[in-house]
Amino acid sequence: MPETLTIESANWWEPPTIGSDMPRWRIGYTVKARTAGGFTLSAGFAGRKGDALPLYLSEGTAQRVPRSSSLDGPGSYRVQWDAKFGVTAPLRNTPRLKLDGIGEVIVPLTRSTYPWDRFLTSRVLKFGVGMGF
Repeated sequence: MPETLTIESANWWEPPTIGSDMPRWRIGYTVKARTAGGFTLSAGFAGRKGDALPLYLSEGTAQRVPRSSSLDGPGSYRVQWDAKFGVTAPLRNTPRLKLDGIGEVIVPLTRSTYPWDRFLTSRVLKFGVGMGF
């Protein structure tokens, strides 16, 4: 049984800047459950269109990329859906420092047969360390 259960969203919509542009948007929800041992388990989904960044860079960074970016490509003009599963484990927790190990897998739910979309439709594994002072 989880100690705490939270739901987070990462939703935004950006209108076209000129008439020939398309609107860019992202909608996503993640459910996080913190267990008694300090582990946090998460699961979520996201949909997006016009997000030119790869899956592992998309969280919170898409709005900072200029439209004339070289990251724009055929894959950024279609709707993409992803599922995300993750775990966060406490590594060290002192009054001055908090370290967490983070692991996440992102599974694209949108399939494509175009060669340029292979990168956008492949699974992504993320590992890292989160630090707080």
